[in-house]
Amino acid sequence: ILDLRQVVQSAFLRDKVLLGELFQKAGRKELKFLVDSGLSFGFVLGIIQMWLWILKPAGWVLPVGGALVGYITNWVAIKLIFDPVEPTPIGPFVFQGLFEKRQPEVSGEFSEFLAQRVLTSPRLIDEIVNGRLSHNFEAMAKAAVPSMTPEDVPMAAVGELRRLAAGPHDHPVHLYVNEALQLQDTLNIRLRALTSAEFEDLLHPVFEEDEVILIVAGGVLGAAAGFVQMFFGWGGPEVVAESAAAAAVSAAGGAMAGGAA
Repeated sequence: ILDLRQVVQSAFLRDKVLLGELFQKAGRKELKFLVDSGLSFGFVLGIIQMWLWILKPAGWVLPVGGALVGYITNWVAIKLIFDPVEPTPIGPFVFQGLFEKRQPEVSGEFSEFLAQRVLTSPRLIDEIVNGRLSHNFEAMAKAAVPSMTPEDVPMAAVGELRRLAAGPHDHPVHLYVNEALQLQDTLNIRLRALTSAEFEDLLHPVFEEDEVILIVAGGVLGAAAGFVQMFFGWGGPEVVAESAAAAAVSAAGGAMAGGAA
């Protein structure tokens, strides 16, 4: 009579902000790692980009290089957040994705968020009486009363539940249901008991859409920074013009030398 997956999916589809809040709550340390690693990875890749600019000071090097640096930096950081799923020894070190390594902590934060913001009594009751499987609940309600009871009696009870689901969230019934179900503790225990692979399969898809946005944003911002550097840094357009002129002179000199020969 209750499709929990449908309840969660519907909640996130109706309220995109809710998904963002979950990402920030359960993945705040991973987001911090993304920012911090961007500084270190970006610095290393920026050194490579600088030497490439010195060797070939063409106008396209900075924006293209910046886009690659931003894209690769965010991609590597996100890979380190979720991979490897299982603890993997490499020499004296053991590597594991930051998300999986924090499974006990993330389980608590994730279960708290779902219990308080998603799997609430109003949402659960609404799914039972109005959701895809509501006909099963209606049949159960009819079967629970004596056969001689008029059919409108159990249906009146279902209607009352519909009004309750649409009513105030602080109704005593909702408070009782939230307390009686103890969803937060149950979810926390179940999530902690999962293997690393099961934990990753369950929660990683929640963040996949935002991963793509973060990676693409890194590339776009890197390209924008490259254009700024090209026009306002390292000598600005004058350097680009001088480099182009030097290249043209060198090419012309080579052609003249070849013609004289």
